[in-house]
Amino acid sequence: PPSDIQATFASAISSLIRSSTEICSSESAKEGSKAISIENCFKADPMYGKGVAKALGINITDLDLS
Repeated sequence: PPSDIQATFASAISSLIRSSTEICSSESAKEGSKAISIENCFKADPMYGKGVAKALGINITDLDLS
């Protein structure tokens, strides 16, 4: 089912984001990296972007998705 695929992909993206943000020294830089990733995913597929945001524990309404 698509939801299983989305969950698996969201988990993979979450792992990538965690790995890439480990090199950042500040929390704001980490959150910025997550936000950019979510925004890019949302542009490609809004439902997928929402799933990534949810997996990362970020409220999608807090992001500028315009």
